[in-house]
Amino acid sequence: MEGKLQLIKVQKAWLILRGRELHPPLNRDELKKMYRRKAKTLHPDITGGDSRPFTLLSKAFEFLDQIMVQNPETLKNIVLESVFYPPWEPGIPRIQREKTFKKAPVKPNSPPGRLPSVALRFGQFLYYRGRVSWETLIQSLVWQSQQRPQFGKLALEYNFLTSGDILKILATRFPGEKFGEAAQRLGLLDAYGKMAILGFQRRFYAPVGQYYILKKLLSPELLEAELQAHRSHNLKYRRMD
Repeated sequence: MEGKLQLIKVQKAWLILRGRELHPPLNRDELKKMYRRKAKTLHPDITGGDSRPFTLLSKAFEFLDQIMVQNPETLKNIVLESVFYPPWEPGIPRIQREKTFKKAPVKPNSPPGRLPSVALRFGQFLYYRGRVSWETLIQSLVWQSQQRPQFGKLALEYNFLTSGDILKILATRFPGEKFGEAAQRLGLLDAYGKMAILGFQRRFYAPVGQYYILKKLLSPELLEAELQAHRSHNLKYRRMD
């Protein structure tokens, strides 16, 4: 139980500092640079006197810095595992959070070769099938996240928001708050606009399978076969939910 609480604390602190960023710091100096960049956007002089976001950020940095002193690999591993074990974010009802954890897949550092009896994402499916290593899986997810257009850029491009709106959102967004949610909270974007932009994001989202083709880890024929096997696997276990 203590280990799980520590995991959640680290995940929440990382969420405040870097959001969904999947590139953990290599050392304390790099962590400090991350903190200083974020601090510039959350300083009370920027946020109109509201010191709460800056205080949360400072506490998150101090906590993560202690983790780095104890063992830098701890932070790295927890950040990477957050791909599959999302932190308990503020604003998510407790019942929904519990459901998220109950639906979580088998711990990702389990040895490949045996498929868990739950629905899986395609990258996870390939890992458990022994097609890709755990390191390759993480690299593919980082690559996929980098291909996705930023919410703010799409909102600007399709005239949902102005440059001034973007700056206001960046200056007043709470730690861990998604860009679209901040825009809606500030009254700069309605629910329809947010859904439309998310739809544009999904349209431009690169399938993770493209990474394995680009890196010549899978042939197009093998990829198609694995996609069919993945669909069959998920169909089987979703029926059991």
